[in-house]
Amino acid sequence: MPALVIAIGNHLRGDDGVAHHVADLLHGVTPLRVHQLTPEIAAELQNTDTVIFLDADPDAEAPSLERIEGPAGTTGPLSHSMTPGTVVAIASRLCGFHGEAWLCRLPARDFSASTELSSEAVAHLNHAAQLVHQLLEARCTSPR
Repeated sequence: MPALVIAIGNHLRGDDGVAHHVADLLHGVTPLRVHQLTPEIAAELQNTDTVIFLDADPDAEAPSLERIEGPAGTTGPLSHSMTPGTVVAIASRLCGFHGEAWLCRLPARDFSASTELSSEAVAHLNHAAQLVHQLLEARCTSPR
């Protein structure tokens, strides 16, 4: 079963679009590109065994991968802005997703209206792509 990479962010808001730049560096991967996570994205996880969310994180000092554990409960009403854990929980309950879910946190500092990344975000692009490739290779899945 294929892996799914989801790049989250608005490329018109500076570093918020860093996930899309990392996705551009992933060879053999056709990422799902979104501005924000919504409940409808849960259906995309249905035929995958691994999902990797790429997202800008103003608190990240370096790219990192962390596993999203088990289905997290949805504590509030569903909205059109949610966390990767909530999307995974919905996919588990409604779409039969039982695979692994990961969040790749990407350093981001400048969220101003711009299509340019900060120098710090640019400095971490290759390392982030390498982390994702290593995870995909370790999972022995074919990315989509």
